[in-house]
Amino acid sequence: MKGAISLRQREMQLRNELKIIQKKLAPSRNSNYSEEKIRKQYEAKGFTVLRGGWPDFLAIKDGQVIGIEVKSGNDKLRPAQEKMHKALPFCTIIERV
Repeated sequence: MKGAISLRQREMQLRNELKIIQKKLAPSRNSNYSEEKIRKQYEAKGFTVLRGGWPDFLAIKDGQVIGIEVKSGNDKLRPAQEKMHKALPFCTIIERV
């Protein structure tokens, strides 16, 4: 068949298309580099730097801050959430629904 491409050629086309899509969706390298640089600076100063695991809600009233994590059924905290809850024990509660 004239104009037909081989399976290998089609695979290569799809790989190239995937690379293009990944580049478009990826955050800029400069942003990631800057964030990583700042994270390392604060860790070098002795800080624990957390990025994920924030509570679902922050409730704020009269200077009081409560972190609220909503879980249903047998849902458990993810490791990042456990770290965050340990770092903010004074203001984090878990609501079961």
